[in-house]
Amino acid sequence: MNGFKTIGALAFAFALATPVWAQDMAEEGSEGGENTSEELTLDGQERLRQLEEQVKDLREALGNGGSGQHFSDDNGDPRWGGQRPGWKLNLNNTADRPKAVSAKLGGYFSLAYRGEFGRDRSNTTHFDQHRFVPQLDFQIHDFVTFSSEIEIEGGGSDVDFLGDNEILVEYAELEFKIMDEFRAKAGLILVPFGRYNMVHDDPLHDLFDRPFVARRIVPSAFDQPGIAFAGDIAMEGFSFHYDLAVTQGFDDEFTTNGGSRDSRQSFRGDDNSNKAVWLRASVTPDFAYLMGNEDIAASMGISVNQQTIGHRDFDTTGWGIDGQARWNPQDMLEGRFTLAFEGEWAAIQINRDDTEGVNNLDASYIQLGFQYRPWNDGDWKGWLRDSGYVALTLRYECNDLDDRQVGGSVRDDREAFTFGLAFRPFLKTVIRSEWKAINSSGQPTDEADRFVFSISTYF
Repeated sequence: MNGFKTIGALAFAFALATPVWAQDMAEEGSEGGENTSEELTLDGQERLRQLEEQVKDLREALGNGGSGQHFSDDNGDPRWGGQRPGWKLNLNNTADRPKAVSAKLGGYFSLAYRGEFGRDRSNTTHFDQHRFVPQLDFQIHDFVTFSSEIEIEGGGSDVDFLGDNEILVEYAELEFKIMDEFRAKAGLILVPFGRYNMVHDDPLHDLFDRPFVARRIVPSAFDQPGIAFAGDIAMEGFSFHYDLAVTQGFDDEFTTNGGSRDSRQSFRGDDNSNKAVWLRASVTPDFAYLMGNEDIAASMGISVNQQTIGHRDFDTTGWGIDGQARWNPQDMLEGRFTLAFEGEWAAIQINRDDTEGVNNLDASYIQLGFQYRPWNDGDWKGWLRDSGYVALTLRYECNDLDDRQVGGSVRDDREAFTFGLAFRPFLKTVIRSEWKAINSSGQPTDEADRFVFSISTYF
């Protein structure tokens, strides 16, 4: 505090003395004898400039709470590699919050109108404000980023009149990009098991309802606290991607109706202190390089998981295969037509030594989309874009949530066929309608068929 008073007194004295000193210098120049007034004026200006710089430095020191620490805008503190540390001491000797180099705020939103039609004539219809998902991304440093997503489902949480609702952090990842081939992540990690979980955003998909595999085997969005490592490796004709994570894993709450959905553990505990290892590796061929064909694009991924679950430490292994392909022939319909394929299979094998509980479970889907871009950029009052399209999409899917029995619940053994139409005026927004017919094996009644009309958009 004494240092602060001293600096303040000096700054005040310099400020008062400056105009008086300048006037004395001017008078001295007029009586200067053999020295010319021009020489004295130049000398006085230089001395005045030096004093002004000293006053400026003192004032900046005052802005740092009298700590004497000064981090310049140019070179910064050498202890930080010439960079500003992003904080300074205030008058209470506490650190101010740092600011990111850049920040992005976005997200997506989905609204649906659902009709469910049971075989027992129990028909219902309702609007479903399904998801509002803010996404926040921050560039902390040249090679450090923080990305997060918060899902607000069903309108919020802890309100009496709301049902089937939640507020959940779907991922929060701090990433250090050492190089393209190696990135380290920590936080709430989006679990790398299957492709759909990694690209689960509603506006990306031409069908609104997520497939069984993304609901009952890999319950998207599936995230857990842990660490991860990822990277992209480019080679002639191919590019490889890997994503390796270590997290809490599942607990032993698998059911024939929910699959793995109720086996997700708390973000703040581990029921048996055993960690799960997840790995997804994918390859993307460059068909333009390999075959001279730019009409085809494809990728394929393989996923592996290893862990032990429950207090009896049952060894559990997960396997997954996913793929996607697009064919966009440039010599057909002026290149406006695209055939899009995607699919995924995932299984969890629980090596139990008894007959209690779910044993092995799996699910899969295949999907074919016919996409056509009927308009030119700027059509329809200037707001349609040639990247948008209309699409007809077909999907077949099935699941078995316990291979030791048939019909353990209405969702245990089932298959479904979905027919959908989608309209994208531009890529960020999609309007859809779809019909899903479901058949449940070993049950007197099937799960209700459903019609869904939906709109999803990024913002």
